Amino acid sequence: MNSIDKKDKQRVTILIIIVILSFLLRITGNNFGLPLWVHPDEDVVLLPAVHMAENATLIPDEYRRPNHISIFFNFFVDNIVSLIFYKSRAHIVFQTHLSLFIIIGRTISAIIGTFCVVVAYFIGREFLPDFSIPAALCFAFFPPFVEHSHYITPEIVNLFFTLLLILFSIRYIKRNDQRLPYFVILLSALNTLEKYPGLISFVFPVLCITIVEFKNRNNHTGMKKILQRLFIKWIQSFLLFLFFMYIISPSIFLNFRRTFKALVSESGAHMGMPILGWFGNIKYYVSMYQQFAGFFCLVFLFAGLFFIIKNRNAKFVFMFYGALYCLLLSVVILHWERWAVPMYTTPLLISSLGIAYVYEYFKHINKYLKYVAIFLTSLLLAAFISQSLYSDAKLRAPHTNMLALTYCKEHGITENNSMYSGYTPFRPDSPLPLLVDYDRFYSTPQYQYLMISSGVYQRFYNNKKLYHKEIASYDKIRSNLRCIKKIEPRIPLSSLYKGRIAELRIPFYINSFIKMILERTMYCVGPTIEIYEK
Repeated sequence: MNSIDKKDKQRVTILIIIVILSFLLRITGNNFGLPLWVHPDEDVVLLPAVHMAENATLIPDEYRRPNHISIFFNFFVDNIVSLIFYKSRAHIVFQTHLSLFIIIGRTISAIIGTFCVVVAYFIGREFLPDFSIPAALCFAFFPPFVEHSHYITPEIVNLFFTLLLILFSIRYIKRNDQRLPYFVILLSALNTLEKYPGLISFVFPVLCITIVEFKNRNNHTGMKKILQRLFIKWIQSFLLFLFFMYIISPSIFLNFRRTFKALVSESGAHMGMPILGWFGNIKYYVSMYQQFAGFFCLVFLFAGLFFIIKNRNAKFVFMFYGALYCLLLSVVILHWERWAVPMYTTPLLISSLGIAYVYEYFKHINKYLKYVAIFLTSLLLAAFISQSLYSDAKLRAPHTNMLALTYCKEHGITENNSMYSGYTPFRPDSPLPLLVDYDRFYSTPQYQYLMISSGVYQRFYNNKKLYHKEIASYDKIRSNLRCIKKIEPRIPLSSLYKGRIAELRIPFYINSFIKMILERTMYCVGPTIEIYEK
């Protein structure tokens, strides 16, 4: 008993260390771009939160993702901070203290991202072999989780709810606690209110109810009666799911026309975005995971899958939610790397299980062989950590738009005497306008300067056949106007290494991280900014 207590204390100590390191990685660099607001999606959360304070309402007037849980988080925290430090509500001081509220929002994301590590740990505790520590390590240092925990976007909140759904679904089928299905349905509703694809997570209560029903069935009960009972429970669960959504955020239903319009708009094609098709989207998400995960993570993934097939247990099914999410979300025309964040739960949880399985198996064969498993895991983690450190270093580097803004101030370039596209110093957080009208610029005496950004024009150059008119417009600008300043992103050459095996990139990421920390002013990130003069 004492040895068990000692092991538990060791686990908790290790977990605390992992959580602290995880939070430090997520909080470092969360002032990126400031005082400019350079992320294009963060205003979708912060501005509705401010409008709620201004209108003295708890109803978010936002439907695009819809981000309602993030909006609620930011609404409450922003107003508490405003009342404590400025004795007023958030909307009154928002513009004058914009950087502070952006950092608050990013800190909330960092905290939620850190909580994901704790939930992953408890998921690992539900299994034998116990893979709580490998799970905590993988979720703490996996590069996309670290990067997206810096942004005020829905992906990390979705990850948090997804992990909670996995945890409490496993606990329900293990313990048959009749209170847990309600909590699972509530989590599914919260997941959907954060981002519409969270609707897929309703599969959790459906699976919970189905597994427990068959687990507890009487041998004399016919299949028809079981299916009838299941159908009724599924309908009841879905009605409760809708009820929870309505209670938490009724505007989704009361303004359903806007909700539906947002759904159609957000899932449609974007200008310049290649259309890959269903299989192409799946291939894209798999390749993104492979790029971050590396070879040994794949080895442990196969080991974990082998263990799952060998030890068939219903609780393993919840670990495959990320794969289902990938298959269903790939139907949508668009594809973005950040959309894959909930998908990564499947390979990472199974790989964590594989680490524990390989460790126990090797230890059983020979006590010295366990060090082979530890060494391979160390290489995997080194790949994760080096990529995450490099990501943090890039966030700490000066932004090209900030450098361009400094140039504009020094040379008398203002919003009034210039025409500009999106992702330029005077519009750093939006791609709009996508095009600048050369003829209008040249014929308007007010405009003396024109600014364009690769964050916009590269979309057209990526698909020259489709956007030949837009490309001709940019070519006209370059051939008829004098470029007085071009600010390009500069990163260490070593970071351009494109090897497919993450473990082989470890020295390159570490070298780049050191360079970008020690020689910070020599590097910058962001789009290429081109400034032209009449």
